[in-house]
Amino acid sequence: MYQSSISNLKPKSGLMSRPPWKSPGLADTMFAGCHRAFKKVFSVHRAPELIVYGLFQGLGGSFIVGRIHESLPGFTRNGSHKLLAPLAMLSRFARARESNIAISLPDPNGKAKTAWSDANGYFSFWTEEAEDFSSMVDRGFIADYPTLFHAQDRYIVSEETPFIVISDVDDTIIESGATSMFHSLKSAFVTSLESRSAVSGMVDCYQWLRGQRSKACEQTAPVFCYVTSSSWSLFGYLSELLNLKGFPRGLFLMQALGIFQNKLISRQKHQHKLIKIRNILDFSKTTDVMLIGDSGQHDRSIYRQIAKEYPDRIKGMYIRKMPGWDHGDHHTDPFEYFDNGGELKQLIQASIMCSD
Repeated sequence: MYQSSISNLKPKSGLMSRPPWKSPGLADTMFAGCHRAFKKVFSVHRAPELIVYGLFQGLGGSFIVGRIHESLPGFTRNGSHKLLAPLAMLSRFARARESNIAISLPDPNGKAKTAWSDANGYFSFWTEEAEDFSSMVDRGFIADYPTLFHAQDRYIVSEETPFIVISDVDDTIIESGATSMFHSLKSAFVTSLESRSAVSGMVDCYQWLRGQRSKACEQTAPVFCYVTSSSWSLFGYLSELLNLKGFPRGLFLMQALGIFQNKLISRQKHQHKLIKIRNILDFSKTTDVMLIGDSGQHDRSIYRQIAKEYPDRIKGMYIRKMPGWDHGDHHTDPFEYFDNGGELKQLIQASIMCSD
């Protein structure tokens, strides 16, 4: 059953068929329209571009997510000097979104599957069948705007895939101070990309993980998925940051934040992680997953719920201990704790030895 146009996607019962985000509410739709009209009236509206965030293809289905919005001003693409960092970050959030734009994907039969962008510019292609979205993407997207899509940003899970790494970003692999609003905003708006720090040893650990293979197939690497509560507006920024620090490429699963829906300040803002991790597990069907997060936010409660729902799919759950965190007696909980990438690698190696 093929599904397209996120405004028409309706979740079924059970754990399948969840769209990447909810359609925006009336207030967010009106705000986006006014914002777009304002920029056009005052001639400050830059040329739009189509950004494909990534393609995920598994044994249980496939999805493509993306967005159409204004291109970024030139100064954001020249290294993000620290003096321009605040303005560059604001520019990412201030881009006007293009709504009701048709995006088509040609299939092998010469027909085209079509999705439409919503009020905030988001679009998706979504299927629960074993359709080869990857080969369709090779034929190219059909749209009226320039398309930004890196050939590496397709993540295919097959029977030979040894496992999937599902990882948080802030304070798990990148030092962010996400538990402090001040430090979090400082990291995003003031600190340049070059000045951001990876958590000690995590790059080496993740590159080591990427080199792991199953005994059945030495050519197929693990698939990495980075699940974060950051806005999709920061996709380019985070993708460039992780690439700069040397982390393996991976599928980003972020959050569609709005003024009134999925608000930035909300008690439920991390629950989208639970939905997106379920999607990965459902669409990969049988492949084991490794969950890596930190103690600073809600990773433990989310991972604990995932372990209850998919007890036979969890290869390991690892939590970075944040400074000052009182973990108490954690000997009976399902997690293994680490301070840095070196410790995480040792924990995973010990687990692999025990399972062999």
